[in-house]
Amino acid sequence: MIVFSTLLFQGLVAALWLAGLRFTIRPMAPLTWMLLLLVVIVLPPICVFLSFVGILPVPETWALLRISLWQDAAYSLGWFFAIPFGVLLLGTTGIFVAQELLPTLLSSDRLARKLREVDARLDESLARINVLAEGKGVGKRIAHLKIYRLNSQQPLAALHGLMRPVVLVSDGLLRRLKNDAELDAVVAHEAAHLIAGGNRTFVLVWIFRSVQAFNPLTLVAWRSLILARELAADQLAVEITGQPLDLASALLQRYGSNGDKSDFSFIARTRREITRRAQVSTTRLRVGELLGQGHRALPVPVSLLLAVLLLGGILLWVR
Repeated sequence: MIVFSTLLFQGLVAALWLAGLRFTIRPMAPLTWMLLLLVVIVLPPICVFLSFVGILPVPETWALLRISLWQDAAYSLGWFFAIPFGVLLLGTTGIFVAQELLPTLLSSDRLARKLREVDARLDESLARINVLAEGKGVGKRIAHLKIYRLNSQQPLAALHGLMRPVVLVSDGLLRRLKNDAELDAVVAHEAAHLIAGGNRTFVLVWIFRSVQAFNPLTLVAWRSLILARELAADQLAVEITGQPLDLASALLQRYGSNGDKSDFSFIARTRREITRRAQVSTTRLRVGELLGQGHRALPVPVSLLLAVLLLGGILLWVR
């Protein structure tokens, strides 16, 4: 039980630490925000493990928070505390299972089953992005990236795969984009995901997130990370192409329709509409960032390392 409580408190401390940084550092570049959210999700389980196996032990008298005392105080409240708190944790866990775990298990990699084809227009777009990325010093990270046209009427674009990721762009999205400049912006965005760590990093962080599925603060951090990941890819794509308006226009083209209504299942249509509205809300935010952003330097690795050491040191003292 103490491990459970420690993860909750460390998640709280990490969330407050990040909130303080975001309040102090204004504006915070999306890529920096994404990396800090990764740290906030990954560090608590690591610090709990290090503490309970005796690695880097901190004397009990040095603890910033005595979690055992907070736990005893909570127990003293009895059912008055246990029922609403238990409902909160069970609800958070249920959200994780229903919205993340089950869709991941049931999807069975739907994109992998769709027909892919080599497309000359896409190859030319990726070649242009490679040249631009090389000029920015990040070309080596995407030099071996492949791109394919996806046989789907939905407006899709994605970096797909773990070991050998590829960029997939659907027929439906290609028809919506107005010109090659918008296509280059979309391809640059997907390539930027690979530059920023790719799907392997995201899956690894999701494993750490799943260990803390019961924690409401980790749920908030994870949802923030999903948004920050897209904003960071937008930022990197603009760093590569230098054309934020093209990416903003491409986003509006992609999410500007109500989507396919041919499915006669009421549940399927409802689920699709809820997803679409969430995408529209996120798109508005992303377009606003693109239209309002100036040149933003990439984060300094030394500064990020110092932030990791600072939060790690604090969490080791929460026990």
